[in-house]
Parts: sequence; C-alpha cells; structure tokens
Amino acid sequence: MKKEKILNQIKLFFKKYWKSWTLVAFLAIIVFVAFVFYSYGYIPLYSSDEVVVEELKINKGLYENIMEQYYFRQEILEEVFKKQYINPF
Repeated sequence: MKKEKILNQIKLFFKKYWKSWTLVAFLAIIVFVAFVFYSYGYIPLYSSDEVVVEELKINKGLYENIMEQYYFRQEILEEVFKKQYINPF
C-alpha cells in the first residue's frame, strides 16, 4: 500500500513538471555534446604543437652496400624471368 502511494506521487510529480524535466535533459545533452566536441575536436586541432622536420642523414657507405645488393638481386631475378620453363600441365 505504501509502495503504491509513493509510486503514485512520483507519477504525479513527473506529470506536473514534465516540461521542466524535458528542458533539463535537453540542456544536459547539449552540454555533453559540447564537452565531447571540445575534448576530441577543438583541443587536438588547435592546441597541438607544430611538427619540426629534421634533415635525414644517410650513411653513404651503408647506402651503397644496400644498393649493390639490390642490383645483384635484380640481375638474378631478371635471369630467372628470362628462362623458359616447361609447362608441367
């Protein structure tokens, strides 16, 4: 009996003040969306530091060694592709 009375009072309260509760919920949603936009849209876009590009320095001896190996492997591949293989099927 007491439980039904409390539930009835809650229903009456929400029926009487439903416009104000709707407005509060709408404003809460707007504040939440604004916070999410500010956190993930505005701050990363405008407060990030500018990227500093440094010059890349390459060891010429290492580069030449790598290029020699590359050309050697290319020659081997060209020889393999030039060969005519018998069709096994």
